[in-house]
Amino acid sequence: MKPDADRRRRLLCGASFAAIATGAAPGAPPPSGRAVTPPPAASCVVYKNATKKQVSGRCWNAGTETWETVGEGEAGKADGAVIQAAYDHLPERGGRLLVQSEEYRIDRTLV
Repeated sequence: MKPDADRRRRLLCGASFAAIATGAAPGAPPPSGRAVTPPPAASCVVYKNATKKQVSGRCWNAGTETWETVGEGEAGKADGAVIQAAYDHLPERGGRLLVQSEEYRIDRTLV
């Protein structure tokens, strides 16, 4: 089954993974960092940048109402570590880890 990118964008308030994770999504904070609304479908996201050269993992911190970088690295070399870091930062009560539909090189066991 082909991934439905439009469905993912609807789940994430109509924004791309990069926009969600950098705070540029609809409802994102103004530069002052106030009036933040977390996305409804993600606690953490993993995505590759537009050139597919870097992989990033970001998690929503409800206490500070900001996205925090939990892992970044060169695509193809740090993919497994970034996915594991994002998973490790999910809230204890549960949450969703959304991984952008891309090709990732997993060079380690994910736990």
